[in-house]
Amino acid sequence: MRGAGCHPVQRSTGQGRIQLPVPPGCPEHHRRRGGLHGGRRHPVADHPSRARRRRWRRRPVHRHADAYLTAVQLQHLRIQGFRNLTDVDWTPSAGFNVLHGPNGHGKTNLLEAIHFLSTLRSFRSFRNRELLQDGIEEAKLLGAIDRAGRRRTLEVTIHPRARRVKVNESPVRRLSDFFGTLNTVVFTPEDVGMFRGSPSGRRLLLDRFIFNASPVWAEEVAAYESALRQRNAVLKDERPDPALLEVFDVQVARTGAQVIARRLHWVDILRGRMAQAFAGIFDPHRQVDIAYVAEPELPSPGASSPGDLEAHLREALAGSRRRDLARGFTTVGPHRDDLQATIDGCDARTHASQGQHRALILAFRIAEIRLLTEQHGHPPILLLDDVTSEFDARRNERFFEELRRERGQVFITTTDPAWVPLDEPAAHWALRDGRLYDEQLHDNPSDPTNEAHS
Repeated sequence: MRGAGCHPVQRSTGQGRIQLPVPPGCPEHHRRRGGLHGGRRHPVADHPSRARRRRWRRRPVHRHADAYLTAVQLQHLRIQGFRNLTDVDWTPSAGFNVLHGPNGHGKTNLLEAIHFLSTLRSFRSFRNRELLQDGIEEAKLLGAIDRAGRRRTLEVTIHPRARRVKVNESPVRRLSDFFGTLNTVVFTPEDVGMFRGSPSGRRLLLDRFIFNASPVWAEEVAAYESALRQRNAVLKDERPDPALLEVFDVQVARTGAQVIARRLHWVDILRGRMAQAFAGIFDPHRQVDIAYVAEPELPSPGASSPGDLEAHLREALAGSRRRDLARGFTTVGPHRDDLQATIDGCDARTHASQGQHRALILAFRIAEIRLLTEQHGHPPILLLDDVTSEFDARRNERFFEELRRERGQVFITTTDPAWVPLDEPAAHWALRDGRLYDEQLHDNPSDPTNEAHS
C-alpha cells in the first residue's frame, strides 16, 4: 500500500538474512576491513546503478546529522517477525524522526522494538509470545549502534519463553556486557497519570531511570527477585522449613538492601532537578518534591547504608513472617515500596490537578534526560509515543525546547505531524499496515534524493 509522497523503505536483498549493512557515510576502511559484518561486501557495492548508489549515500535523512552532537546513535535497524511489522530495514535520522499514521498500524510497535533492543524488555507486555507474529516462533531485532565513533551491532532473537543476545555477532554471557550500549527513555500516554496511579507504576518509572543510569542495576534487581521467588516458594509450602526460610530471609535482606540503597541514592539526586524542571514548565511558585516511601518505614535518613538497610529488612522480615506464611508471599521489601510526589507538601495523588499531574511527569522526564546526559556524556535516545496529544501547546513547546537543547536522537509517533512542534528539519516516516514508508522532508519536499529505492 502506497500513499501520495510515500515510498517503501529499502528492503533487504539477502535470503532470510538479518545481517546489517555498513550505514551510509561510514569511513571507507570499515568496508574494506569488514566493520560491522566481518569482511562481507556492503550491499550497495553490488548495486547495478552508480547513480542510485550516489543517491543512497546522500539521502537527506543524514543531511542534518552533523547538526547533532549525539555520542550514541541507532544508525540502522532490522526487524523480522515482531508484532505486525513487516521486515523493517531502516536507516533513521540522527536527529528527529517523526513516525505518523493511523492508530493500530505499528507506530508503537516500532518504538517497542527499539526499546526491547535496548533493555530486553517490552514497555507494555510481560510475555514474549505477545511480541511474535501469529504462526511465528521467533522474532529478530538487529541494530547498528554508533557510540562516539565506535560501532557495535546488537542482535536479539525472541522466542516464546526465551531470548538470545549477541554483541558484534558473538553470544553474550553476562547481560552487563550488553546493557548500556543503547540507552533509551520511553515516554507513553500512560505515563501521564503515573503519580496518581498504583505504586507499581511509580516503582517501574524509577527503576527504568536507574537502569539507564547504572547498568549493574539489572543484576542487582535480578538477584533480589531470585531470592524473593525462593522465599515465596517456601512460604507456599504446606510445611515450610523454618531453617530454610531463615536462609532466604538473609538473602532477601542482603539483596533488598542493595536495591533500596541505590533507589535512595538516585531519588536524592532527582529531587532538585525535578523541582527545577517543574518550576520552568508549570509554576515557579510551587514547591515540588519526591520521596522514597518504604514498607515498613526506613530508619533515620542518616542510617541508609546497605548494612543498616540489611539489618532493617532482616527485622522487618522476621516481624512479618506469621503474616507472610498466612498469605503465602512476602509482604515487606522493596517490591512493595513507592515513590511519592508532593506539591507544597501535599500528596499529589489526592491534591494535584490534572494539569499538575501532566507537569509532574513532564518534569520527571526532563530531569531524567538531563541527568542521563550528565552521567554518560551524551543524551539518551528518546522514544515518545504520541505524548504530544497529552499536553497543551505551551507545555509541548517547553518540552521540545528541552529536546532541541539536548541535540540527541528522537523518535516521535503521532497520528498527525502537525501536532509535533518542530521548527528544525526532521525525517518523516509513515506506518501503514505494519509497513514503514519514507516520506519527503518538510524542509525541502522537492528534493529528488528523498526517494528510498526498493
